[in-house]
Amino acid sequence: MNATRRAVLRGAALIAGATVLGTGGPWYRRLWGAGTAQLHDPDQDIALRSCAAVKSLVERGAPIGEVITSLGLAFLGTPYKGHTLEVAGPERLVVNLRFFDCLTFVETTLALARASALRHGTNEEFRAQLQLIRYRGGVIDGYPSRLHYFTDWVMDNEAKGVVRDMTRLLGGIPITRPLTFMSTHVTSYRQLAVKENLDAIENT
Repeated sequence: MNATRRAVLRGAALIAGATVLGTGGPWYRRLWGAGTAQLHDPDQDIALRSCAAVKSLVERGAPIGEVITSLGLAFLGTPYKGHTLEVAGPERLVVNLRFFDCLTFVETTLALARASALRHGTNEEFRAQLQLIRYRGGVIDGYPSRLHYFTDWVMDNEAKGVVRDMTRLLGGIPITRPLTFMSTHVTSYRQLAVKENLDAIENT
């Protein structure tokens, strides 16, 4: 994945900067140690390498924004792949550290950093954080419960206390625009073949 410094900093600016990481040993080994059967081995190996890169930051209690930025840089070179979450079957939490699209890149680095900040240091906490970030209210309730549009993603995660929208503080102005891309490109999303899903997306 190619990333510019501006893109990394823009993503980091969304994060609430007040949280400071605690110490407590090599959290990344606790996070990706025993009991990771829910992850494929390639995902576990990639996570170990990337999290090892921020070990010193965590141990000295660095701000979470600094850890997120370093995690993002550790994933440089990861291939881009669209629709990584559009899998067959009922909606479920998908964990994939081998390929990213723009949003899953942000979600994964943020979830890893928050799991360490909470000092639980477990695979279950990482998955819990990923679910919290990715779904409306943190609850998986079918395909429409996933935060598909980034505007919606920011609003919901700000309401949950996960991020802080810095747009207005940085001089941004409100723009009213209907979100219709998915409902006007139905064939690009397999789940929208189900009428209930399409109706829910149109009414989001």
